[in-house]
Amino acid sequence: MATVDLTPSDTHTLSLLFNPESAPPPPPRVLPSHPTSPLFPSLRASELAALSLPPPAAFDALSTLLASAPTYSSAYNNRAQLRRLLSHPRDSILSDLDAAILHADAEEETVHRNTVLVNALTLRALLVGAAAAERGEDGEGRVRADMERAAGLGGDVAREWCVRWNPYARLCGEIVGEALKREAGVGVGV
Repeated sequence: MATVDLTPSDTHTLSLLFNPESAPPPPPRVLPSHPTSPLFPSLRASELAALSLPPPAAFDALSTLLASAPTYSSAYNNRAQLRRLLSHPRDSILSDLDAAILHADAEEETVHRNTVLVNALTLRALLVGAAAAERGEDGEGRVRADMERAAGLGGDVAREWCVRWNPYARLCGEIVGEALKREAGVGVGV
């Protein structure tokens, strides 16, 4: 009988199928920290040099960098952050965030790429939510989608938002709160 070498992932899957109580946890997923592109180190160095400048000059330097590297997602994300600091119109901030997300989605998965996505998705969700609230609209669907995606990539702010705005968690919290109020009220008046 031939033997088959199983990967750790295959072993974990089979363990879950045949003995779910004793299955070991899945092996941790390790991502490279930065893209393997030979252009990345010079792009990152230019970006960091730009970010060391005062905000208006940093904005101009990032714009120049993006003119020469129009698919570099991190620069779009940082330029969006600078636009926010410099009180640029919301639409221009959202345009940079959309570009950051679009280009990051096309990159290989790395810690750097995921950080760009977390930051861009979280800020976009907050800006879209604020714009919807100003117009008296419900922007929760798009906000929730961005926050859930950012949380799934490891975003702490997004994870907290998802927990706080989970309709089931809110309902359970309200029910428990009412029960505690009733219980506290029963003992007070007697």
